[in-house]
Amino acid sequence: MAALAYRETLKSYSAEQIERGCRECLRTCKFFPKPAEIIEGMRPKQEIGDYAPSVRGLLAEPPLDEKTKRELLAEIRGKLKKMPKTSRIVVVTDEMRAKIEAQKRKLGA
Repeated sequence: MAALAYRETLKSYSAEQIERGCRECLRTCKFFPKPAEIIEGMRPKQEIGDYAPSVRGLLAEPPLDEKTKRELLAEIRGKLKKMPKTSRIVVVTDEMRAKIEAQKRKLGA
């Protein structure tokens, strides 16, 4: 029964991807890996600072036509415009603070 669950879960992946996932699990898992751990092992490891892991080839999705791309881009742009503007953070050093205070005194504020 468990073997059927593994087969069903992993059937959309190539043999090479499954082998890569299993090799990674042999290296990192303490217990027999679940399908989710094998799938995680298929993914390329992220470098420090890489916040967008590559999933090309892991997800079977048809290519988008140009009209759909334009519609999605317009939708994203519309949502971005509705998002609140983030506040700018200004770091004021002691030197800058002294200059500001001097300008205030000079202007009589």
